[in-house]
Amino acid sequence: MPGMITYVRRHWVGIFLSVYAVVLMLFVSHDSFLCDITHHRDAIWFFTCGKAWMNGMVPYVDFADSKGPLMWLVYGVGYLLSPRNLAGVWVITCLLYATIYLLLYRTVRLFVSSRRSAVLAVVAMNLSFFFTYMHNETRCEDFNLLFIVWSLYYVCRILYAHDRSCLSSASAVLGVSAAATLLIKYNATVMLLAFAAVVWVAAYRERRLLRSCLLMAAGAAAVLLPFAVYMLAVGCFDDFLYDYFIITPYTLVNAVAVRGTVWSRLYLSRETCVPFFTLLGLCVLVFGLVHTRLRTVERWFPLVGLLWFFAVALVNGVYLYYFYPCSVFALFGLITVIQEGASGLGPIRWWLCVMAITATVVAMSLTCRPNIMIWEDSPVRQAMQRYTSLMRSAHVEKPRVIYYNNIFYIDFGMPLEALPGCKYWVKQTGATPAMVENQIQAIEHDRADFVFALDNEENRTFFDSLGYTRYTDDQFRLDLYTKHILQPSPAGVSAEE
Repeated sequence: MPGMITYVRRHWVGIFLSVYAVVLMLFVSHDSFLCDITHHRDAIWFFTCGKAWMNGMVPYVDFADSKGPLMWLVYGVGYLLSPRNLAGVWVITCLLYATIYLLLYRTVRLFVSSRRSAVLAVVAMNLSFFFTYMHNETRCEDFNLLFIVWSLYYVCRILYAHDRSCLSSASAVLGVSAAATLLIKYNATVMLLAFAAVVWVAAYRERRLLRSCLLMAAGAAAVLLPFAVYMLAVGCFDDFLYDYFIITPYTLVNAVAVRGTVWSRLYLSRETCVPFFTLLGLCVLVFGLVHTRLRTVERWFPLVGLLWFFAVALVNGVYLYYFYPCSVFALFGLITVIQEGASGLGPIRWWLCVMAITATVVAMSLTCRPNIMIWEDSPVRQAMQRYTSLMRSAHVEKPRVIYYNNIFYIDFGMPLEALPGCKYWVKQTGATPAMVENQIQAIEHDRADFVFALDNEENRTFFDSLGYTRYTDDQFRLDLYTKHILQPSPAGVSAEE
């Protein structure tokens, strides 16, 4: 027992941040088992792709989305942990944020000697990470954040701790991070160039630039090669390059036409964006103005980094969450606050601060999230339950499903472990004509067991011409089409030949 107490006292920071991540994610993560699986979008998208991969389907051939394979692999592991809901993904999210918190803690400790104060700064970072509608679902940006924070830690060691002994580690970590973000969502790879520049300049001054570049290449190769070998082995490498690097920019251009420019979306969401970016700007400005003893590059690196991250997100941003990586720069404002005034907090005030910050973060998340909790009810959940009962009567194991011309209600196949019915089984925002045609061809050739489509005259005419039976929910405008014989129809669902 005394040995256990000694261990806890020595490692209390790691234990606290790990437990804190689990408790916070229980309420903040939309993948938590406290949340219903309805009203998800991207999470279900990634989960279904990961599930398809784990069931032997070939990425970029049998299923695709404008994301990298590492994202699908993560969600595939989540599927193996919990195949009919997102609880497995929630476990991974807890591990993700526990790791992010520990890396942030180590970064703050480069500036602050007090362990308690450093932990408080990490807890306060959640105000930036989960700021209202800037974060309303776990997405690629969350997983990219891990590699951004990991790289930032080494950049701060080089810039502020003047630790040149970590140049080799920093180079390798940046190589790994660049490759990992490339295989998740590659706008973050471009963002990391701001950190790479710091490492390259430091390496150049130490006459180790070539070594640094080689270590970056080695770190990147360690991540990229396994995926490349797999794709070459199954014959989908060319499809990967074409879909991920050529088609994706086209969908972004098309999405702007559908959703409007990012400037217009920022304006329409100004109640969220103005406070968010104002606070981030103040954080980096205050850091530069207060730390007058630092060199110019050290004082204003956070400002330059924030501007670079913002510019990259602005170029290809369609939704507000594209700016989520910018939130990491709030750390520099919190470091300044801790250094100037919070280092002397006693235990009681420290706990009060932690609880107040956590309550604020949870309140923001609960009031801004689009999905519902397990104790709530909604027409979407009721419709899903009725359609699930109906589809089970077909006795098809892991049925193939297409969500035709629809990107909103893509979770109706979750309870049956449904798999993609074609390559582009959901219509993306900014979908190309080839993506739309892929769905139509699959429907015309009966490749899907079930097709979900919005209730409108155009869809009814199209499916009726192909001999599909339409099942419609009396309380929800989403129809189910199939050629399987489904009987009996549950109360609330009517069949139409």
